Amino acid sequence: MKLQSYIIESCVEINLDKCGGNPIVRGTRIELSVIVELLDNGMKIEDILKMFPEIPLDKVRVIYEN
Repeated sequence: MKLQSYIIESCVEINLDKCGGNPIVRGTRIELSVIVELLDNGMKIEDILKMFPEIPLDKVRVIYEN
């Protein structure tokens, strides 16, 4: 469980100075809720990466799997 928490923490950031403290993809200002909503609505990971090229594939996969 510790490894999984570490992996998630390496991909997600919560900072009160960014996006009102909402969870964001680490290193961006893209809110996690945006990515989760796109995935929930059936968008493919490849399409999300085209839409947000600044997000590395591994981070989108972690978000998708958790």
